[in-house]
Amino acid sequence: MKGFSYSINLLAMLATLGIGLLNLEKFTLGAIGYLFLVFTPYLFAIYLTTWSTSKASILISLGVSFILALGGVFLIVDAMYIHPDAQGALVFPVVAVYQWAILLIILLPLYFLNKKA
Repeated sequence: MKGFSYSINLLAMLATLGIGLLNLEKFTLGAIGYLFLVFTPYLFAIYLTTWSTSKASILISLGVSFILALGGVFLIVDAMYIHPDAQGALVFPVVAVYQWAILLIILLPLYFLNKKA
């Protein structure tokens, strides 16, 4: 199950990075840093999956990874391609903030489940 969670997060990271690179106007160091900050929630979800030891915490991290990946990629694709807008690029940091909020909320239950095991 951990492998499935890793692959979900990796695919979502690559999709987010690909969409971001395709929509860049200039390839600068600031833009690369911006894109790195956008896919850090996926890196933290990978860390949570690695850190999980009990069966319940692995299932929770898999579910959260699945929701983050589907929701994040869908919101970015929707804002960039389905309903394009002048402020469409602002979806990248907004989605990352929502993903970080979800990850920080789920961190406490995962901590106690791993401590119990």
